[in-house]
Amino acid sequence: MLNTPKDCDCQQIRRQLQNFDEAMIHPTRTDLENAALFATECIEKVKSL
Repeated sequence: MLNTPKDCDCQQIRRQLQNFDEAMIHPTRTDLENAALFATECIEKVKSL
């Protein structure tokens, strides 16, 4: 827990907030297309065993 200003790593907090904000826009259409392709490839691999 942050108690004093000297304990505050403002750059780290900004990075964490930026990462959170960027994560909110996922999954994108490209993410979903890649997931579908991955799943299809996995199914085909299992079928070939």
